Amino acid sequence: MQLGIVGLGRMGSGIARRLMRAGHTCVVYDARPEAVAAVAKDGAKGAATLDDFVRQLEPPRAMWIMLPAGEITGQIVEQLGRLAEAGDIIISADGKRTDRVSTLQRIIRGHEPGETVTVEVMRYGTKKTFRVKLAEAPSETSVAARESEDDSVAPVSGISYDKIGVRLEPISPAFAQANKIPEANRGVRVVDVNASGPARNRLFQNDIITAVLFPAPRKEVRNVDDLQGVLSRAKDGDYISLLIFDAQRNTTRVANIRVGSN
Repeated sequence: MQLGIVGLGRMGSGIARRLMRAGHTCVVYDARPEAVAAVAKDGAKGAATLDDFVRQLEPPRAMWIMLPAGEITGQIVEQLGRLAEAGDIIISADGKRTDRVSTLQRIIRGHEPGETVTVEVMRYGTKKTFRVKLAEAPSETSVAARESEDDSVAPVSGISYDKIGVRLEPISPAFAQANKIPEANRGVRVVDVNASGPARNRLFQNDIITAVLFPAPRKEVRNVDDLQGVLSRAKDGDYISLLIFDAQRNTTRVANIRVGSN
């Protein structure tokens, strides 16, 4: 496993060395070049800047921030948030742990929509921490309206992928032009989602799959064959993480789907 560590004080450098002794690869960064050099002598890959730190980590990036609580930690996390990509994993921040869902809920309830909060969750059995900007939860009316939109379009074309319960087709030039889709986001379009399949409420009609983030390494999706290559190796119960571009809202998100599971 490759892991990035920011902060090479006694705890950070000690964790890096223990991880390397256990066979893991570490990329390390600290504001003090001498601290980076000391851990690099023991086998770590040293980074001179945060940009360099992120570049040396392979997606999905796992980052462990070993800094004291306070302004400096917030600044580092915000910088990493701008440098990293969707699907990257930060497994610790501010020296705090969230070991229960109720703890996470209390943190969220203490903030208002529009504020940015650092949260820590479990995914695929792995703990991760990241900064998110809170928004208003969608009302039942808006969710129902979107599902109604998805159910109203017919007939359905495209290629069926039963493992995740969707039908997909390439982005046509006409669709790309009509929706002003940037070249970098021209992956494959979701034309239908099985109402009882694994992708229900995770993928929606006209979503565009642009990349597979998990399983690693990241794979860009430009045609149906790119996605088929990943799905053909996935077994029931495996998770896949897809980078999605929503052309209607001009936003990007990550959809995590359990293969073969409703």
